Amino acid sequence: MPIVFRKNIAEGTELSIWRIAESADQLYSKLQLDERERAVFDSFKNQHKRSLHWLGSRVLLRTLLNTDKYINLKIDEYRKPYLANLPHQVSISHSHDFAAVMVSLNGPVGVDIEEISPKIEKVAFRFLLPEELSFIAEKTACAGIADGEARLHHLYACWSVKEAIYKWYGKGGLAFQGGIILQPFPLEKEGCVRAKVLLDGQWREMNACYREFEGYMLAWCY
Repeated sequence: MPIVFRKNIAEGTELSIWRIAESADQLYSKLQLDERERAVFDSFKNQHKRSLHWLGSRVLLRTLLNTDKYINLKIDEYRKPYLANLPHQVSISHSHDFAAVMVSLNGPVGVDIEEISPKIEKVAFRFLLPEELSFIAEKTACAGIADGEARLHHLYACWSVKEAIYKWYGKGGLAFQGGIILQPFPLEKEGCVRAKVLLDGQWREMNACYREFEGYMLAWCY
């Protein structure tokens, strides 16, 4: 199984990326699925990419947990994954040829991976405040890439960080624009961002981190 990135975030907290290369049959053979899970898989097994994402993220989860036992992965009412028979918190993301999984024994986690594409320019105003767009315009310097590309990568760093925070929270109803406010940060290949997050009517400050990886943007928080 081609794990291409693995990071120990903290004691009991780990993140990994896997490049999806196996066939659906190869992935399926590595899993223990109950009747409910087989029914879920059968409902979209004719959707090739979705099948690979679903299977691949579960095989990666099994690898991170390092267990041969049955893993009872379920989805709650807010579409947040959880492990019904294990103490770990889990977050899952996938984009095109990659799957990302983050697990922790210490509390909630959030992970996001996105393929970097110019299409984000059309929707940036929907998830970023004017002041966030302004600091991106002011901080386009990034070693080794042109300003236009730097802006694109900066937008994706912001998007993925907000997505990771949203998944960390896991209860829905958290607005990307206005509910998660990012402090200005310089774009680097890997870095961390300070954010203010509106949780249950109270503002909370927290950190989230990002990393550019082979034309994708990865972000995580815990």
